[in-house]
Amino acid sequence: MRLTPRQKLIATAAVSLATLGAAVWVFWFAASGVARDEAVRADIQARLDGFARDRSRAQAFRALRVKRQEDVTRILGLFVDRARPIGFLRTLEGLGRATGSAVTIEINDAASDSDHLGFRVIVEGGGQDAMTRYVRLLERLPYTITVTQISEEGRSPDAGFPDRLVVLLRVRTR
Repeated sequence: MRLTPRQKLIATAAVSLATLGAAVWVFWFAASGVARDEAVRADIQARLDGFARDRSRAQAFRALRVKRQEDVTRILGLFVDRARPIGFLRTLEGLGRATGSAVTIEINDAASDSDHLGFRVIVEGGGQDAMTRYVRLLERLPYTITVTQISEEGRSPDAGFPDRLVVLLRVRTR
């Protein structure tokens, strides 16, 4: 079977169109893949830039923290270590010794929460001046203390000053 020139032309045109269509499809597929890859690369680059910014901020913070370590230590000193409040309790007892008063310290669970420890401090003896000095020294302590209540108990009829001073306080913890 012999093909006429017209049939050859039609067959050649059909094969050429199919080849051209396949080439266009391959080009479109490759171009869209490149576009997708470019978008992914841009997203990855944006993430890397974000990581670089975070790293530079962390390095700046680290340098600042090393430079200002004394300030950080001083600020941390304003808070009582929740796991080890012994130093704070010794300070409260030391105030009692300094004023010549007997000090009893009790934990006040009702005033304690996740950020604070509550205490009931009972100051006895030493007279009115000693109790006033105790409260003044308590105000000067380098801790974040909130005094929630101060009450006097058992007035001495002769001296006119209370036998006991009860101070409810909360101290900030870290």
